[in-house]
Amino acid sequence: MNTSQINNEVSTLDTTLHIVDPKNPGAVDEIINLGEYWDEEGMVRGKEAIINCNKNIGGFFRSAYHYLASAKEMQDDIETIVENAVDRAKFNQMLLELKAELVDGIESVERVGKIRHLFDSAITPDGLIDYIETIITKKHKCYFLKGQHTTGSTELLGRFAEAYSIRGYDVELYHQPLNPERFQTLVVDELDIAFTVNPKLEEAAYMVINMDKNIDDAKLKEKADAFAKDKEMMQLMMAEAVNRINQAKKLHDIMETYYIPNMNFEEINKVKNRTIERIKNLIKE
Repeated sequence: MNTSQINNEVSTLDTTLHIVDPKNPGAVDEIINLGEYWDEEGMVRGKEAIINCNKNIGGFFRSAYHYLASAKEMQDDIETIVENAVDRAKFNQMLLELKAELVDGIESVERVGKIRHLFDSAITPDGLIDYIETIITKKHKCYFLKGQHTTGSTELLGRFAEAYSIRGYDVELYHQPLNPERFQTLVVDELDIAFTVNPKLEEAAYMVINMDKNIDDAKLKEKADAFAKDKEMMQLMMAEAVNRINQAKKLHDIMETYYIPNMNFEEINKVKNRTIERIKNLIKE
């Protein structure tokens, strides 16, 4: 068979090879190939249905991302309206007073504090989901940042995260899923202190910080119609994005029906248990 014939044979195959290149193979990274534990013949029988499901799932996700991008644009416009109504001098004074009360009196420790960036919520097929109660627990003195001045909340959380880390404390800084440039939760476990914009913790909070007290209500009222329209459109965009993610999830569930009967779960469970033991040993080391 010549080269041309080989190329023709290869082009008729619907198989995609994915090459995963670990950065530090053996020394740090390890590849677990679960493809070793499926019935390939059974998978091939459902090939067309699997490919079709994957294609449609991708389409729903791409569409959802367009809606999420539109929702973010509406959020940006809302933030601009609010920010233009803020008395910046009063806001800066509030930041200084809170920093003096909650940061400046804390003793520095001789170590380098780290800021760990995370998410405390996610946009899922069931909507915006969080488990904030597993992050901010009863041991934390929680400060709830209330109001529409979300850019102000982000600035406060960012400044405080930097201030705590400079003093040698590790910080967890949680980002908003719609716009990762926005911060919504800050936790310093070593000090048992936390800040969040999550309304689920308002009633349990040690203190509520009113982020809107520096807003000029008259200026905000001038943009009331645009503000209300932006909020309405943002909610519609988010709802439709979630709907399309949900449609993708339903198709993914259908696709799994082609995989499940062809998987050797007994062997996969053995791999899982071996991997857990390896992780435990690595932690001990």
